Amino acid sequence: MTVQWRIMLCCSILGISAGCGGFGSQDAPARRIVEGMVTYGAVPLESGEIRFFPEPSGPVASAMIKDGKYRVTNKGGVPIGAVRVEITSAADTSKLSEDDILSGQDTSSVVTSSGVVIPARYNTETTLKDAIPRGYNPHIINYELTR
Repeated sequence: MTVQWRIMLCCSILGISAGCGGFGSQDAPARRIVEGMVTYGAVPLESGEIRFFPEPSGPVASAMIKDGKYRVTNKGGVPIGAVRVEITSAADTSKLSEDDILSGQDTSSVVTSSGVVIPARYNTETTLKDAIPRGYNPHIINYELTR
């Protein structure tokens, strides 16, 4: 096989791979890892869930909250741009799998072991909004919820 023939073969394989999504899909939104703290009444939220809904539409990104801390890494993080944020408390989320949390299971009415229920203004009737900028390092957003 000549050198030219090998180059053409390699270019063809690379072109097919890129066309089939071999190097990432062009349809997927740009994302960024987001992490931070959630407090309720100045106390770290024992357990719960945080969800980021791109506006006006797009794939939802979510993570569990444990001892006030969360980190959204699934599928590369939260889509870049404007988002609506929902925060819920949950009864011992360690009993829920990551798949349960990511499936969109409603946990807004579940009481935590400490008896905390997050008000609807932070979840089903949320007014929380944010913007996820482009970047390489995790974007830090802390939420201080009031009673």
